[in-house]
Amino acid sequence: MDKVFEKTRELAMAIMESEAYRTMHEAEQAAMRNPMAASLMSDYLEAKGAVETVLQENDPDPAQLKALSEKMESCQEKLNMLDEVIALSQAREEFSGLISQVNQLLRFIITGQMDEGECSGSCSSCSGCH
Repeated sequence: MDKVFEKTRELAMAIMESEAYRTMHEAEQAAMRNPMAASLMSDYLEAKGAVETVLQENDPDPAQLKALSEKMESCQEKLNMLDEVIALSQAREEFSGLISQVNQLLRFIITGQMDEGECSGSCSSCSGCH
């Protein structure tokens, strides 16, 4: 079992050295340095926390939930218009794709099976295993 954990650490380090991870990490830092993004995220998280508190009540106020939900949506819409947040979303999507490819490859190596629709059978059209 020690060998499995050792190799897992090696894989994690390789992933952290990947361009997809570095790009995502840099995008996260850029988004955090944007004061507007930080303020909007703080407002969003505050509203989310308030929603969770209201939902724990015996008789949650629908009007309060609606107002908080609208505040969250407004914050999210404004966040989604910031260049740094757009870049972060794209970088996270690329990183997620890398992790998905790693999981597919592990599944294939262990089981010999690929998820349907995820492999064309031609390695030349895949950006994953290379």
